[in-house]
Amino acid sequence: MGTDPGGTPWDRFNHLKGVERLGNRYLFLRHGRSEANERKIIASDPANATDRFGLSPAGRREVEETIVRARPSLGPDVLICTSPFLRTRESAALAAGLLGAAAPVPEDDLRERFCGEFELTDSENYHRVWERDAVDPAHTAWGAESACAILERTTRLVRSLERRHAGRTILLVTHCDPAMILACGWTGGDLRAHFRQGSIRTGELRELDGVRRRP
Repeated sequence: MGTDPGGTPWDRFNHLKGVERLGNRYLFLRHGRSEANERKIIASDPANATDRFGLSPAGRREVEETIVRARPSLGPDVLICTSPFLRTRESAALAAGLLGAAAPVPEDDLRERFCGEFELTDSENYHRVWERDAVDPAHTAWGAESACAILERTTRLVRSLERRHAGRTILLVTHCDPAMILACGWTGGDLRAHFRQGSIRTGELRELDGVRRRP
């Protein structure tokens, strides 16, 4: 893949390239621990996870504790956008209820990374996908969605939200890979190492720095 001087090979997938400051405040909430997490399996196909593999009791507690702690900095005016998967929709609904916010808005671009042949297999297989990412983030080995494709759809969503809103606090309820890859795209980090940057835990909340920092 070609690149601009001083850029990266995956810049062409990044809709936030060249944006220096965000007009909204963005936070990620990874869904709470799910039934798939409890069973240690990958549930990445919308056909399986849109209406199955919701939050476990532990996952509900994770989200509730996180949102209660963060409530003073969020408030009822927060705009909540959520992956359409059951575990994220349930997490988003919990957040909205605790904050007194409007109903979450489903955004397909926040969905889980599709893992192809590893669907419903041991979650350790995520590591095989990540190891291949470290060589080529455009790979689609085992039929998995590429890191570049996730970068394209998640940065496209934020760019769209930037056009539609200004000065809002926006909570993105999503999954580990989409959150980490979007953060990598914004900060200009190495997409091959997105999984090495301290993966976001289930029920964890992180804020995206609104001013781009030079890597």
